[in-house]
Amino acid sequence: MIQVQNKWALVTGASSGIGEAFAHELAAKGSHLILTARSESKFVALAEKLSKKHGIQTEVIVSDLSKEGSPVKLYQECLKRGLSIDILINNAGFKIKCVFGYYFFKVKRRPSGCSLIFNNKEAGLYSHSVSY
Repeated sequence: MIQVQNKWALVTGASSGIGEAFAHELAAKGSHLILTARSESKFVALAEKLSKKHGIQTEVIVSDLSKEGSPVKLYQECLKRGLSIDILINNAGFKIKCVFGYYFFKVKRRPSGCSLIFNNKEAGLYSHSVSY
């Protein structure tokens, strides 16, 4: 099992649902959190709550990852704040009829249904600083 205590976790889509659940679990295990989502009011309150409850550090960065270039800007903001990302929970949602982020996901319609294509170009920005 991976040790998460005192590691920095970037959780995208952290304002609700699965992203929020990941934030709770990581905080309970002692992980510091970088939370990002489109809805600032929701995840700022979450960051404060988790910080108080678990004694962890939190950073909040508002970002709409459905917009082109947003993953790069998010990464640059993390660097500017001196944050090293140890864990990436890439949970920001997307709609079937759009491209998520800056070429993160593309959905192609085929006769047999939809196929999801992952391009890890921007995910690689975050993962280069992973420590084992």
